[in-house]
Amino acid sequence: MKQKGEHAQWRNAPRLIWTYAQGNPKGYVRRHRNLTQVSVPDSGHQVPAFQPQICREMLYNWLFDRPFPGYDPQQPLKQPNGNAGLRKG
Repeated sequence: MKQKGEHAQWRNAPRLIWTYAQGNPKGYVRRHRNLTQVSVPDSGHQVPAFQPQICREMLYNWLFDRPFPGYDPQQPLKQPNGNAGLRKG
C-alpha cells in the first residue's frame, strides 16, 4: 500500500459480515485489490484450534478464490416478498 491514497481506500473498503446459511455471522471480511482480511470471532490467535470448521472454509475460499457469502451492513435491507429482516448478499 505504498501508492498515494491506498490507506484511505483500504479503510473505506466495506466490511462484509460473512454468514452461515441461517444468517448467523461466521466472521467479517474486508477486501481491497489483492488484500483480504478475515476476522473470526471467538478464535483468538489460534483460529484452527477454536474455530476449525470456519478456518477450513476460510482457507478453501482464499486458496480457490471463492467468495465469502454475506452482506454489507451499510447497505439497505432487501426484503423479498414480505420476508422482513432477511438480508441477501
